[in-house]
Amino acid sequence: ASTQGCFLALYAIGQIGAGGSSTAASWYGPVSITLPVYMGSMQLWTLLLMSALGMQSYTKSQQVGTLVLATATTLLVDAGPAAGGAV
Repeated sequence: ASTQGCFLALYAIGQIGAGGSSTAASWYGPVSITLPVYMGSMQLWTLLLMSALGMQSYTKSQQVGTLVLATATTLLVDAGPAAGGAV
């Protein structure tokens, strides 16, 4: 198995997980939080995946920035806008 094939398979798993997390986020809040949660989780997954496979080395600032973004998008589910009533 090549590194690219492994990356592609794990990236697909990450896409499915990110899609699931953003869907779950929309169950507990407004749909407007779906995109930030999805993007934050995909950025974190990509950082972890590419670091683990040795495809990219990230600086400490990049790692901290990604963790802050992922934490913020996770907290957005609770602290973000409230779900509206039925239209």
